[in-house]
Amino acid sequence: MASKLNALIVAAATGDVPQNVNFAWRISQLQTLLDKNGIAYDTATKGTPKSGVDLASMLQKGTVKIECWR
Repeated sequence: MASKLNALIVAAATGDVPQNVNFAWRISQLQTLLDKNGIAYDTATKGTPKSGVDLASMLQKGTVKIECWR
């Protein structure tokens, strides 16, 4: 999972605009977040290796935007 840095807040604090800053989450953290909020998800199973085309198709279906509003 990745998040985006608020460039305006950082620029105001440092005087510089950050670029290409992302944050990654461990899968266990994401699973905990989803579990605590009652959000269903599937996990991968081991099996036959997939082709690049098959992987791209699978990843397009599984790519979603997640936002957190406080």
